[in-house]
Amino acid sequence: MSGTLDISIAPLSLSDIALIALGILTIYLVSALLWDQLRRQRRRTRIEGARFERLREFAAEKEELLVKRQIQSAGLFLEKPRFYYYLDPSTAESLYNEIAPSIRTIELEEESSKESQRGISARITGIGGFFRRKSILGQKEKKKIVETIESKVDAIVRYYVENDKAILGLEDFEIDDSWENGFRGMNETITRQYGRGFNENEIKEAIRDRNNGLGSLKITQMAEANGIALITGRFIIASGTEGFELSLRHPVGKWVAKDIRINASCTNHLTDAGKEMFPRMTDIQVAILARTMKLSGNILLVKPIAIYGK
Repeated sequence: MSGTLDISIAPLSLSDIALIALGILTIYLVSALLWDQLRRQRRRTRIEGARFERLREFAAEKEELLVKRQIQSAGLFLEKPRFYYYLDPSTAESLYNEIAPSIRTIELEEESSKESQRGISARITGIGGFFRRKSILGQKEKKKIVETIESKVDAIVRYYVENDKAILGLEDFEIDDSWENGFRGMNETITRQYGRGFNENEIKEAIRDRNNGLGSLKITQMAEANGIALITGRFIIASGTEGFELSLRHPVGKWVAKDIRINASCTNHLTDAGKEMFPRMTDIQVAILARTMKLSGNILLVKPIAIYGK
């Protein structure tokens, strides 16, 4: 038994053709719309990424400017030229080694940020770019090996200031006159309205008590200070049997009727500049990187790590 299978396709009507064309057009339009949205999203992502990088750079520049202003306002003399009069290399080296991992992490993040900013140009170089990045990091490592003890002191100062770990302002104290002026003005108003107020002796006593209280708070702050301090000012140079001692007469003493001092003993680590200058001078303007010790009587004792000035 034999036969043939006859398969015939009915011709498409115009309405069928129109439906198929409409479906194809719909698919095309949807695909074009999706592609356009994807392209716009990619472009928006690139723009936002570039904007984010600019904001990061701006924030980094602003933070760097703030740190520089903090350092300059504190009189820390990181700008060259400057002279070291005292430098304890073993303590500075130990302190630097404590913070070195954090400093290295920051360097790597900065290097990674620079590489990401190169964008396409960095990717085009392919393997060569990888080796170039390794070479840059290698140069950083080599640079770190030849660092001097002075540059490590700079790194310590910057690290403690940038990360709000430094004790600043131990040597500062100032009374705001606005409270006194306001108190006197209030007393005048009361006197006019009620016919009686504080007399001059009572006013002076109230002001003296307030200022003495603020001064006592400052001394308490000095007593409780514990850590790495950055202290600036004009220190009196006193010679002793074991070397020299720098002594700063604290301005708070005026308000508490005491001779309050900050003393730094300089014995074993005077530099050549210190050995030359200290015997010839009665006082000197310096910055001191020191570890706070204790408040003994009216004297805050600090252990200097580095003493330097212009």
